[in-house]
Amino acid sequence: MSKLISLVSGPDPQIAEAARAALVSVGVPVSQDPAMQRQMLTELQKRGSEAYCLSVSSGRRHRVRELETDLPSGRSATSRR
Repeated sequence: MSKLISLVSGPDPQIAEAARAALVSVGVPVSQDPAMQRQMLTELQKRGSEAYCLSVSSGRRHRVRELETDLPSGRSATSRR
């Protein structure tokens, strides 16, 4: 995963986009800001891939619950039509 993050800011636009798409496909948000990418890479190296992905996933689940709370009563995020 750290290799993919480093490829996002690489010189080849096709490789950078493929790396970004791969990260997004596993739920890792990718910033266009090089400083944020370096921060992600540092955090990933500190925690390890599995712990980093679990942290990102947990944060997203928390955000979904917050958004569901904000929905009008009687509606859930899964029953919007």
